[in-house]
Amino acid sequence: MGNDRGGIEKTTGKVWDKVVEPHDAELDAVAKMVTELRAAGPQPFLFINNHYEGSAPLTIERIRERLGFRTVDPGADAAE
Repeated sequence: MGNDRGGIEKTTGKVWDKVVEPHDAELDAVAKMVTELRAAGPQPFLFINNHYEGSAPLTIERIRERLGFRTVDPGADAAE
């Protein structure tokens, strides 16, 4: 969920549109854990917060990429 809420709020100016404190090694470990849990049967759930890296939606995409999911393009037309 994040370490220093006040610090990251100051860094981002409370604008949560970019990753300002990447946690690549931790995300790699999370993806590994999710993969192992899925293989064992349980459906894992993750809670992601803006205070972790600076943008919850982007952190979610970074985890999805590590899990091999297609990146979501919010500007793409669903009908295409």
